[in-house]
Amino acid sequence: MKFAAVLTATIGVALLTSCGSSGGTSLIPPVIAQSGYSNASLTGTYSLFLASTINDNNAMGYSEDIGAFIADGAGNLTSGTLAERFAGTAVCTLTFTGTYSLQSTASGAATLVTKSTLTSGTGTCRPNETLTFSIFAGQSGASLLFNESDGTGLLAGSATKQ
Repeated sequence: MKFAAVLTATIGVALLTSCGSSGGTSLIPPVIAQSGYSNASLTGTYSLFLASTINDNNAMGYSEDIGAFIADGAGNLTSGTLAERFAGTAVCTLTFTGTYSLQSTASGAATLVTKSTLTSGTGTCRPNETLTFSIFAGQSGASLLFNESDGTGLLAGSATKQ
């Protein structure tokens, strides 16, 4: 019995040390590509969190956004609303609509057309603009990652189906 335990441990160590291209130990699981996603994978109401740094002609600073939107399963985002703290002092309400396209691999793109209104504080809000994101879905469309890809700032975050 003791011999079997030692043999099992020796084989396990040998397997671990032979993993990886440089002969080192690798405990990182392989990446498995997702498949079977489409626009229809995104349906219903999602809560959304975004954070950013902003550097454009109208304003510089950072923002923190929380809100929600509805995905219709056909590539449209509606009823989007975000409460945003912009550059630390301005509290703004952003409304948005948009579109998305999700590939079978769970990656895709989204475009949001925003309208911003100062609701409290001082300063300026994010300008009304069109934002473009790379998106990645998970959990059969129940979760999304957003990463701004239009070059106007660094806006990233996540959404979770409610």
